[in-house]
Amino acid sequence: MYQIGYFVSKNQKSEYIDRFLDDQLYKFHEINEEELFDHSLLDGVVLEETDSNINWVCSLLMKLKERSNLLVWVLSPGVIVPKSIRLVYLQLGANGVADSSDDFDEFSLIVRNTLACAKDSEKSVIGKQSLVEEENHDFQLLPKNLSVILEDGKEVELTKLEFMVIQYLHRHAQETVTYEEIYENVWKSGEPCRYRVSNMIFHLRKKIEKDEKEPRYIKNVRSLGYKLVI
Repeated sequence: MYQIGYFVSKNQKSEYIDRFLDDQLYKFHEINEEELFDHSLLDGVVLEETDSNINWVCSLLMKLKERSNLLVWVLSPGVIVPKSIRLVYLQLGANGVADSSDDFDEFSLIVRNTLACAKDSEKSVIGKQSLVEEENHDFQLLPKNLSVILEDGKEVELTKLEFMVIQYLHRHAQETVTYEEIYENVWKSGEPCRYRVSNMIFHLRKKIEKDEKEPRYIKNVRSLGYKLVI
């Protein structure tokens, strides 16, 4: 099941979104602008403008493009979006645009196919990065499961981004890895954002550390980044 966030201008959700909500392939999460940029659990985001609000859409698309590689679709069910504006949205990183003139079923298939291709691509990248099972005594990564086995034998499931971060740290175990290096190797686009890296480490520690204040595995290297100690 795909995890999709949706953000509606003026908090006026349309029937278009409701039709998506009825599809068992997706699980939708209504989010606000702050949550829009903390989306480690999401596969994609739908931006719905309930009236013609070009500046609102463009601003969000630019911010998303700078901070992530998340899939984004724009819905404008109450208006017909001119071709010139559609092109602007697509140039700013939207993966699709739908308005009142578009067929819902067709757009739904576009969304579904895009998500499926992205998922296959991510699995391929992870597989190439780890052709063999990565392990080091009491700390073992399981790429196929997107999980890690700790010293007590406990297997901890991670999100795809969490796994990519811990996998990069594991590849450089016992070495200091900077915020910028982590960002560039995991998110791969936009300006390096320390907050996003710190937030991801926070979630990782909650899952794998017994004591988050005295971490056993992921150590802070003040003002530089982090070190995985295994």
